[in-house]
Amino acid sequence: MEDRFKNMSHEEVIAFLTRIDAVAAPDDAATARSMAATIRCLTEALRTKGISLQRVQAIAFGAPTETTKNVCPPKGLGAREAAKPKEPKPGHGPKGSKAFPFAERIKVPHPDLKPGDCCPDCPKGHVYPKGKPAMMVRFVGMAPVAATVYERETLRCNACGEVYTAPPPAGVGLRKYDETVPAMAALFRFGTGLPYFRFAHFQETLGVPLPASTMNGLVMKAADLLDPALNALMKYAAQCELIHQDDTVMKILDRPELRMRGKKERKGVYTTGLIAKLGENRVALFITGMQHAGENLADLLNQRLAGLPKPIQMCDACVPRRRRKEISDDLLNAA
Repeated sequence: MEDRFKNMSHEEVIAFLTRIDAVAAPDDAATARSMAATIRCLTEALRTKGISLQRVQAIAFGAPTETTKNVCPPKGLGAREAAKPKEPKPGHGPKGSKAFPFAERIKVPHPDLKPGDCCPDCPKGHVYPKGKPAMMVRFVGMAPVAATVYERETLRCNACGEVYTAPPPAGVGLRKYDETVPAMAALFRFGTGLPYFRFAHFQETLGVPLPASTMNGLVMKAADLLDPALNALMKYAAQCELIHQDDTVMKILDRPELRMRGKKERKGVYTTGLIAKLGENRVALFITGMQHAGENLADLLNQRLAGLPKPIQMCDACVPRRRRKEISDDLLNAA
C-alpha cells in the first residue's frame, strides 16, 4: 500500500496546480489552490519552534469570536435576562468622602447666600442649612517629602553692623528636617520596599532632592526612639498561639560585625520573617543577622510566659538540626 502522505517540493506543487487548471473546472481549480495554500501555511507553522496548538488552530479555522453563553443562552431565561449584565461586586466604583479619614477637610460657605436669606427663586421662602453638605473630593499630586523655603528678612545696622534676622514662623523651628521626614522615608523603604536610591531619584525628579545617605541617617537616628515599641511587639509575639517562620539570604555590605565570631565564622547573613497571630491580631517581625529562623524563634520564645500552652509553628521542613532539638519541646510543629 502506498504512503498516505507525499512530500512535494514547491516546483512540484506549482506543476500539479497547473495540470489541475488545464483539466478541472474554474471553481474546482480555485479550491485546489486554496487547499494547497492552507497545507503550505500549516507546514511552515509546524516547522516554526515555539508555536502552540492554539496558534495552529487559529490559522486553520480562524480565531473564535462567539461564546457558548451568547450562542446558546441558558434554558428558561429570556433574551433580556440572559443578556442582563452582572451586578458589580462590593467595593468597586467611586469611593465616598468617608473613605478618606485623613484627608484635609475645608468648609466652603455659599458665596451669595447665608442662613436666613430670602430664596432667590421663591419670594416667600427663606434658605436654611440642609444639614448634610455637598461633598466633593479632589486629588492633588505632590512629592512624598515636600520642602518649604522661608526667606527670613535680615536687617543690618549701618552704624554698628549688627544684623537682625527675622525668627521662623510659629511651629516651624530651626531644624531642617521635620519628624515626618524619617517616618515617610522608613515607610517607603520598609513598608513598600522602595530602596533609598530610587526614592532619592524620585524626589529629585520632582524638584525636591533628598539624598539616599541623608534618608538613611535620619531613619537610623529615629529608629532608636522606636526600640520600646519593638520590644513590646516582640514580647507580644512571644505569647501568640500561632507563629509562621521563614528566612532568606540577605547581603549587607557595610555590616561585617553581623557575622558570628568564634571557632567557625558564619559567612551568611539572613533575614528572618516571623508572623505571630493571637486571635485576630497579627504581628510581623523581620530580623536581619547571622542567625537562622529557628535560632531567632528560639530567642523569641525565651520571652514567653510560663504556663501558656505550646504555640503552633508553621514553617518548611528545613529547621537546622542543631536548633531543632532545642526548640522542639516548646512548639507544636506543623510543616
